[in-house]
Amino acid sequence: MRWAVLGSAAIAAGLGALGWYKFIRDDEHVMKTVDVYVMLQLNAADIPIDQLCKQMKQLKDVGVKGVMMDFWWSRVEKEPGYYDWSDYEKIVLLAKELGLRMQCVMAFHTCGEADGDDFVVKLPSWVIDVAKRIPGVFYEDEFGVKSEEYISIGADLERILPGRSLVKRTPIEAYSGFFKDFKKHFKSYLGSTITEVQVGLGPCGELRYPGYALSKWRFPGIGAFQCYDPFLLGDYQRYARQKGIENTVPPTKGTCGSYNSVPEETEFFKADGLYATEEGQIFLEWYFSRLAEHGDRVRRPVPLENPPAHLNLLIMEFHKPLVCTLTIRLFPLACLEHVTSSLRRQELFLDRRLLFLVK
Repeated sequence: MRWAVLGSAAIAAGLGALGWYKFIRDDEHVMKTVDVYVMLQLNAADIPIDQLCKQMKQLKDVGVKGVMMDFWWSRVEKEPGYYDWSDYEKIVLLAKELGLRMQCVMAFHTCGEADGDDFVVKLPSWVIDVAKRIPGVFYEDEFGVKSEEYISIGADLERILPGRSLVKRTPIEAYSGFFKDFKKHFKSYLGSTITEVQVGLGPCGELRYPGYALSKWRFPGIGAFQCYDPFLLGDYQRYARQKGIENTVPPTKGTCGSYNSVPEETEFFKADGLYATEEGQIFLEWYFSRLAEHGDRVRRPVPLENPPAHLNLLIMEFHKPLVCTLTIRLFPLACLEHVTSSLRRQELFLDRRLLFLVK
């Protein structure tokens, strides 16, 4: 298990840095065999620096190797094309002074969607303003409900976002600009204090669709496909025509029940359902290949190219650079073949620890 992820889970469970202090202090064997990284609070930039210093000193005293911290997009790029890293630089400097390493998470998603969340961060206000004028910026389900957790991958290459100049940017260019300015601003820390950069690729930072938002979904519901925004829907229609499908309405339309249905209740997912037809297989192939292509587009411009810094795609867990454990929480077993084949084609290398949790 990667300790950075375990640290994140501990924070989510309310243990916090002081809880980790006791946990690690009582297990010296861990400190001698594993590099332990602890995730800072999601609102680390809002914590008084003297309080944060006290917490990080305690972690250092018990042998923690470093800390992980989210760099929230909306906090850094408040205006299009202009970056303010001051909230985070003070923490990076503190880590350097304490001799702690840092894992930096490029967070292009929102936070606070789950029940009971006490920390909320939205996408940049200028992204939300664009979404009010242009349909398709956010994912949409077949019921017309939009998700504002992350920009739809259907808009990846659409010039819809403002920048410093009059020329509009694509979301991929916006992410790339964020990476480049991060590299420029923190150049003196890269490879020494900052030894790893993790890149969020979707809702909650995971490479997935927002198919089971807690405001609409309860376990063990199947969730809902998120491909009905104009950009993704148009892309599927073009793909279907290229495959010789005359009816370009997705076969999932009206056949998948609701967010809280179970597979056997639906025409699409039931045994020998529509998923098994040629049209169903073509749809699933398209749906998951587009997700993998998004991960490939985002990872190309990431700035850390040389050791000792590492690049991981932030999906669910991390084992080594560009090797990941992917958790799928939405679709029945019938879809897994398309998930794995799509990811392999896009060079998101999966090792033997690949784990699918199908709910």
